[in-house]
Amino acid sequence: MALCEIKWGSVADWVSGLGSFGAVAVALYLAGQDRRLNLKVTAQHSVLVSSVGTPPWPEYLSVRVTNHGRREARITGIGWRIGLFKKRFADQTPSYDDKVSTRMPCKLVDGEEAVFYFPLTEGAGWIKEFSTKVLDRPLWWSLLFAKVRIYTSVGVVFESRLASTLRSTIRARAKTRNAG
Repeated sequence: MALCEIKWGSVADWVSGLGSFGAVAVALYLAGQDRRLNLKVTAQHSVLVSSVGTPPWPEYLSVRVTNHGRREARITGIGWRIGLFKKRFADQTPSYDDKVSTRMPCKLVDGEEAVFYFPLTEGAGWIKEFSTKVLDRPLWWSLLFAKVRIYTSVGVVFESRLASTLRSTIRARAKTRNAG
């Protein structure tokens, strides 16, 4: 028997070894998925219709955050990222005057949702400030690449593009405010 001779074993040994390795890899991957935060964020134009009161109904920018993961998430802030290459950042806090916004900071377990409302009515001065001090010119280009940001207590930031209806609403409100 030669010293350099290698015994590779049977094909069944190799297949069972590769199968065991694959099972361990999948188990570790799935275990890691349970520890990750998984939040879905949307920013859209909303109208709050109520059985109390009469039209016109109040209009809001609504930021919805839903926990799609198994790990509890703690939302600590809301912000904006504007721009494609030269990025600008801004933070925003809900006013809680509407009595329906979720209070911050808030905890979300699997399947729970938090909604934050920002008024889009004439009395809301934040749109003018947002469009003049945060958004760049041209306005449509800046809104195209604008993203809402959700900050968590563990330092993970989730971002989402603005819905097209919200982009057009902010653009229209900014034009009427700048014209007036």
